[in-house]
Amino acid sequence: MSFEKFLEKDMEHQDFGAVRYVKVFKTVITARPPLVRQHISKSKVEEHQKGRRVGIGETYSGVYDDKTGIRYLVLSPLVFDAFLSIYDFNTGSMVVHRWYRFVPKQKDILESAIVRLKRRNTNLEARLVGMQNGQSLISLKPVVELLEAHKIPIVEIDLFGTETRHIALDHKLGTSLDIFLEDRLYRPGELSNALTLEQFERSLMPVMPVDALGKAKPGNPNHDGGST
Repeated sequence: MSFEKFLEKDMEHQDFGAVRYVKVFKTVITARPPLVRQHISKSKVEEHQKGRRVGIGETYSGVYDDKTGIRYLVLSPLVFDAFLSIYDFNTGSMVVHRWYRFVPKQKDILESAIVRLKRRNTNLEARLVGMQNGQSLISLKPVVELLEAHKIPIVEIDLFGTETRHIALDHKLGTSLDIFLEDRLYRPGELSNALTLEQFERSLMPVMPVDALGKAKPGNPNHDGGST
């Protein structure tokens, strides 16, 4: 059974999302708990300005080039938000979408990027990472359905948990890496998330302000929107 089928089946369980959920191919990443990615230092990511940050609500699409291309796509810090990456081995093409609340506008942008990618490539793999324990699945389901509809296999799923993630995607290889912000190993508990959902939403207000119910304020078209 594919990871997509496992995920769809597990999402039906009442307690899904209560604990960290990890599924990975052993050839891609170390599958023994706790999940262990290869790591990269923050200084390495920033070296020669080869890193590019992907913000919440943004969709990145591009092809890696050894001479001029972006080497690392940075998704940090990753707390209550999540990202989907789709990589093609044949060309180094990659689509990355990062979201907090996944809305129809974002789905249209992401699906358009996937369609463009599939016109040229068929050797695709997806990664799905982010969110914290207890979060609603409302924003996750349409993403999983989109992958299933386009028959894109998932090679890495790392959802929920209680830690803040700092991830870099290697545009050349398609793999995910843990970023060492201080260029050293993290101490036990150092990555534990101390941010509440309310504080997280408040931190997004300059870009996508919300009212007390978490809904977009009138006159703010950027809330939960996407960009390319």
